[in-house]
Amino acid sequence: MENIFSHNVTKEELRYFFVELNTEEMYLKRRTKKEEILRDLAELFEIRENPIKAKEYWAQIPDEHQEYLLCLNDDVIIPE
Repeated sequence: MENIFSHNVTKEELRYFFVELNTEEMYLKRRTKKEEILRDLAELFEIRENPIKAKEYWAQIPDEHQEYLLCLNDDVIIPE
């Protein structure tokens, strides 16, 4: 299955996802669900500032995308 290693992920980008999983073999042992791999792909393209490509992956996992967006805004304080 396609994953972040299919897109020449850099060492700097790998640090965004994890420290210890620096080979594709280690990655695939840890990421066992398709949704996890798709989220990583979407986030990789977010990091690379390629929203069109990121959107393609987010479209496949809309619930994960909602969670991601909520996490981006978790420091927003909503007045009472």
